[in-house]
Amino acid sequence: MFAHYGYVYCMLLVKGPTMLVDADEEVLISGGGDGTIKVWKIGTGDGSDTEDPDDGEAGLEEIMVLGTDEGESVMSLAIDGSFLYAGKLQGIIELWDLDTKSKLRVIKSHRGDVMSLHMNW
Repeated sequence: MFAHYGYVYCMLLVKGPTMLVDADEEVLISGGGDGTIKVWKIGTGDGSDTEDPDDGEAGLEEIMVLGTDEGESVMSLAIDGSFLYAGKLQGIIELWDLDTKSKLRVIKSHRGDVMSLHMNW
């Protein structure tokens, strides 16, 4: 299994951004060249969360996929609570609600690719 079909361009490690996980539980969010954003639950490393208890490796469990694999590459990510901002090619920023798994808005910011995003309220 591959995380994305294409390169992984960006990742975020955050605590409890969605109702699918506990508030103190860390998840990994990845953005790829296939145009999708994936949210991953991080394994414990003690073998309790894998099919092979002797494995002992910390695995990833995909818990959410946002977007389609026909979209523009996801180049940057930023989060504010349960709201996820995804910077894409051609100046596009998408706003996603992680609790409802819905795209709330598409913003055309400028002509260039959105290579970084930062939230600071």
